[in-house]
Order: sequence, then C-alpha cells, then structure tokens
Amino acid sequence: MRPFPQYGILLDANAGAGKTWYDALQSKVERRFGTLNFIASYVWSKTLSQMTYRQIFSQGANANAQDAYNIPDSKSYAFEDFPHFVNILATYSLPIGKGQKFFNSVRGPVNAIVGGWTITATGQYRSGSLIQILTPGNPLGSLTFAPLTKANSTGSAIRTGVSATDLDPNNPNVRWLNAAAWGIAPAYSLGSASYYNKEFRNPWLRSENFAILKTFSIWESVRLTYRADVFNPFNRTDFGGINGTVGNVNFGRPTGAQLGPRNITMGLRAEF
Repeated sequence: MRPFPQYGILLDANAGAGKTWYDALQSKVERRFGTLNFIASYVWSKTLSQMTYRQIFSQGANANAQDAYNIPDSKSYAFEDFPHFVNILATYSLPIGKGQKFFNSVRGPVNAIVGGWTITATGQYRSGSLIQILTPGNPLGSLTFAPLTKANSTGSAIRTGVSATDLDPNNPNVRWLNAAAWGIAPAYSLGSASYYNKEFRNPWLRSENFAILKTFSIWESVRLTYRADVFNPFNRTDFGGINGTVGNVNFGRPTGAQLGPRNITMGLRAEF
C-alpha cells in the first residue's frame, strides 16, 4: 500500500503538488454624509484547495493526501473558506463646538472640552470556520505514510437544526452538529468523505468595536489625544469551538465563546 515500500519513513512536504481555487463576488459601498464617513464591503466566495497548507514547514494534514496514488482525491474546501464576509467601518465627527451646528458660540476652555470629538465603529460578520473531518487515530498512517485517514459520510443530516443563539457548552443535550452524519473508516480502508464539508463549520461570528477620541492642542507643536475603545460592546458570546472529532462522545458540542467578553480601555497620548 505504500508508494515506496522499501523506505521506513517518507515525507512528501514541498512536493509542489498543491493547487487552489478561489471564486468570489466582491462588492463595496462608500459614502460620505458631511462629517459621517461610511464604508462597507461584502464578499461571497468559495475557496477550494488540494495539498496547499504551508508545505515548506511540513505543517498540517491539509498539505498531504490520504492516498498517495490519487492526489486529486485530496481536493476539498480550504480551511480558510468563509463564503459570506461583511466588514463595516464608520467614523463620525460630532458637530459640536466652535463653528459647528451645536454650541457653535462656545470659546476657550469650554470649546476645548465639548468640541472636536470623533466616534468610530467597526463591525465584522462572517460565516463560521470549517471543521476538519477525519477518522481519529489515523489507522492507516503506518501503512501508507499518510498523515490522516478520512472519515465516511453516512448521508444523514449534518446540522441538528439548533439555532446558534441556543447553544450552551454546559448543556450536553444541545448539539450544533449531528454525530450520525459521519462514521469511522473501517480497518485497512480509505475514508470517502472530504476533508471539509461546507455545512460542517462553526456558527457564524459577529464582532463589533466602538471608539471615541479627541485631540487637544496644547501648544503649536504639542498635542494630547484621549481615546476610549469598547471591544464587543454588546457582550456577545457566539459560542463555537465545536467538537468535530468523529466518534467522540462530545461530538457536536460547543466548547466556549468565539469572542472575548466586553472590554473597555482608555488612554492618553502626548505628541510633541
């Protein structure tokens, strides 16, 4: 079964057999409403790969094939595949202070305090990351030099139908993925499922950040900038880290939050 049975160990890193396919619809909207600037982009894409993951460092099963005699069989979705990806960026200079719409008659220290504030916001919304589908333990590794053995597809539904907002790592009865969808490849056989399946991925991710900042001119060559940042202001959890180990008792369960908790930072910076 080995391509070169006379050798005990054989690595195919740096083989130059990798290929990638990327197709996408990319769109962008940019608009200025006076002191409000808004940019948004949306990408709808599909990314496929065959033996492509960092071969030069001999890392990752993605850079190898289960069957050395059938390299095209390793073609699958790339682990970087995110079919839907939305980015939003907005900045707004508040119309407050000298020469602005509100409090335009203020002067001196009052204007220095209430005027010149800028609010910024970013948002990212994307599909969840893919989960690799393998037979655990790689039973063919010592026979074929392959670093992995695929699993088998049973034809059952992959998703359980549970909503992403209903996931709870502390509840073993709530599963994101269906354990019956995959089976372990029998002894001395090659798995038939692809390394990645477009439905076999973590829940989608939502991420927002806000900031407010102001620059104070102390002297002609000295400026003081105050900035406050709010990361994950809505304190979203978006549970993920789904256990995708075929045959594992915890298969399909989330392991934790994909985002950290709400975090607020503030700082002052002097420029001279």
